[in-house]
Amino acid sequence: MQKKIDKELYDKPSMEEHIYEGKWGVVVFALGLVLLWCGYWLSGFLPQRFSPTTFTKLFSYIGILTGSGALSVGYFSYPRIHNLKVFLAGHLTGLSVLAFSFFSTAGIFSLPSSSSFIPGIYLTMLIGILICTLLPTFLKYRWTKRITITALIIEIIFLYLFWKAPFKMASLESFRKNNFNLWLTLTPGILALSTLAVSIFILKRQFFLGGVLGGIALFFGGGWYFGNLRAEVLLFDSYIFAVAPFFLVIGVFIHWLARMEHRASYDPLLRVYNRSHFERILDEQTKVNTTPPFGIAIIDIDRFKNVNDKYGHRAGDEVLIQLVRILTNEIVPDGIVCRYGGEEFAIFFPHQSTTKVKMIMELTRRTIQKASIKAGKKRIKITISVGISHRQNPNQTLHKVFRIADKALYRAKKEGRNQVRFSKTE
Repeated sequence: MQKKIDKELYDKPSMEEHIYEGKWGVVVFALGLVLLWCGYWLSGFLPQRFSPTTFTKLFSYIGILTGSGALSVGYFSYPRIHNLKVFLAGHLTGLSVLAFSFFSTAGIFSLPSSSSFIPGIYLTMLIGILICTLLPTFLKYRWTKRITITALIIEIIFLYLFWKAPFKMASLESFRKNNFNLWLTLTPGILALSTLAVSIFILKRQFFLGGVLGGIALFFGGGWYFGNLRAEVLLFDSYIFAVAPFFLVIGVFIHWLARMEHRASYDPLLRVYNRSHFERILDEQTKVNTTPPFGIAIIDIDRFKNVNDKYGHRAGDEVLIQLVRILTNEIVPDGIVCRYGGEEFAIFFPHQSTTKVKMIMELTRRTIQKASIKAGKKRIKITISVGISHRQNPNQTLHKVFRIADKALYRAKKEGRNQVRFSKTE
């Protein structure tokens, strides 16, 4: 029986998969597509009324600013975000944009370079973004720095080789002429779509980061192909390399804000909502439809202080972690679990009848009673007391429902603990 319970605890999806952890970033990705379309439109509109050379230079100057911004965001993001993908993407994007803005034929120096230089920057950038998507998100800073420095050295070497390359790289125009470089012409599209696909599967809940990396990959992929459809290719290229780092900076900022908001509502140890989010639901009913039927359950671990005193606080933390695993496995998707106090949890049940809430909590209580929680070499047995109440009509405040549930919990503890008690609101 114990093996079966342990298997259920560790084989089922963790609660981290059940709670809100951010979105992939469809809105951010859409912004990238809009900016790409704006560049395509401007590269056709501007030459009809203004000198394209003037705007090409202007975009190069803007690229210096935005490229430096991408480098800065990459460098200064780590203490706040601790994200290898952001750190590396900022550095690689910034360096590529600065290389284009300074050393390409469209750059401010107008230095002579190989015809492969700009296509080479596109390819280097697309490969770099794909690598950013595939690498782990969180690593220790020393490894983050080593990986980034290594990637920057490799990027500099490749950019130099492309700048001096004696050969001409394929483009969409050469593909139309049945050039044998078909594989090279399709490579940017394959890289961009691969990055997009990988981001959707790997970064689907990473606080808009998937949309940021997928968007910038399609941004550079679109720059490769759409530029060949305009007469002023350099104008379009200079726009791409000016706006891409701007898009990256905006996306990273949105990613950072989303993570900050999440952390403010999230218990890092137990991976459930914290008391701040619990009180926000009571006060504002944030993102929760609280129309009746709406139940609230309060759980308290019986004699939890004895666990800490006898086994130590680490064992107490392990008890809390395993308890939350049981709670989420039994309750999700029916309830919203919040850590209300040290060993107290409040659970919201939107659109659940009192009968069903009682049944769920009784099943949870029995499961916890049967479980033997492993903490180091020891196994700890615990029980819980539960108080339940529900919202009968919209005029009742959630604060009142919670107070009644708290009274039911007090009654459960007073009558011997390890039981579920229900109290009606007036």
